[in-house]
Amino acid sequence: DHILSVTLSDKEFAKYKYRPKSLCFDVYGNAELSFLVLRLNNMSSALDFTKRNLYLPKLTIFDFISEVLILEEDRITKNNESIK
Repeated sequence: DHILSVTLSDKEFAKYKYRPKSLCFDVYGNAELSFLVLRLNNMSSALDFTKRNLYLPKLTIFDFISEVLILEEDRITKNNESIK
């Protein structure tokens, strides 16, 4: 529900090839989400970012992540304590 399949136009493909951070900045206003876009598309680095058909998170992903963090806060805290 939180992932969208998109096809880049020729112009978009030329602009974003090897540049997942640029795509994320233009779409989300945050270049740091590039790791998520790479993972969703089975890529490990910007050198792999050469596909026209991509899976991108919808903006609703942020609400979903917030909900998960709230629901799992106790477990995350306990895990962090056990690591120390």
